[in-house]
Amino acid sequence: MPKLSKLTAADWLPLPEDLKRMLTPCLLIDLDKVRSNTERILSILGDDPERWRPHVKTTKTPEVWAELAALGLRNFKCATTREADLLGETLTRCGTQRADILVAYPLIGPGLTRLAEIASQYKDIRYSVLVEETAHIAEIPEHIGFFVDINPGMNRTGVPFEESDLILEIAAAAGGRFRGFHFYDGHQHDLDLVARERAIHAGYDQLLGLRARALESGLKVEELITSGTPALLHAARFEPFKELEGTQHRVSPGTVVFHDQRSEEENPELQLLPAATVLTRVVSHPAPGVITCDAGSKAVASEAGD
Repeated sequence: MPKLSKLTAADWLPLPEDLKRMLTPCLLIDLDKVRSNTERILSILGDDPERWRPHVKTTKTPEVWAELAALGLRNFKCATTREADLLGETLTRCGTQRADILVAYPLIGPGLTRLAEIASQYKDIRYSVLVEETAHIAEIPEHIGFFVDINPGMNRTGVPFEESDLILEIAAAAGGRFRGFHFYDGHQHDLDLVARERAIHAGYDQLLGLRARALESGLKVEELITSGTPALLHAARFEPFKELEGTQHRVSPGTVVFHDQRSEEENPELQLLPAATVLTRVVSHPAPGVITCDAGSKAVASEAGD
């Protein structure tokens, strides 16, 4: 597979007649490469679409979501109510049966009201949201399920493992609307793959221990959601996830659909292709050796580095 460092503009430039009419900056998506990447991820997961709940915040493109649905995927994560709406519309148009959308965000106030409206519009789609407080349950509309969000050490959202009693209290307070546990270990970026796998698997052992306690207390744990792109291969190799009776484990990477440089460096075994790039034009030569383009740090997220 070609490395990102060996890509050239010639690999991506549109035909001259198309280039003349294209406004820039412009996102270019190669759907053949999208299909190649998604088929590769499915092969890692034993060609079982039920093991993947991709996060669509990276792709944000209904045409790409339709490609995922065509491969048999019906479980998704998103980050905003707008994504939840457009994704619901796309899956309905594609005729996806038993579609399931988790808004992987602790929605508060008007966000919950909007999600309730969306869920009422797409009645054949199962919608859920994340919860991390018992008091929050009363605010969630009755036709929306929820996952208890666990903080595995990323410290972005969720209840810390140390408060396992609270996690179980929240799950029990939900009654039949409790779906399972959401465990996003997106902070695991150790370039030492052995050390990374050891740390990730230790977290999964804790998660399974929490599941066992939930089952002992009489709760039904329908699903465990883990693993963004950095942890994907380690989750796929974690044998206990394949042997869960009554519980479906799903990974949730979304960046893998388009792929990127960081994923290439951290997970060379993925063997994915870059499926999206930004077309930009030089708009100025303000000084010798300096050019200005119409896409830059104000248009392309730079928090991951240059």
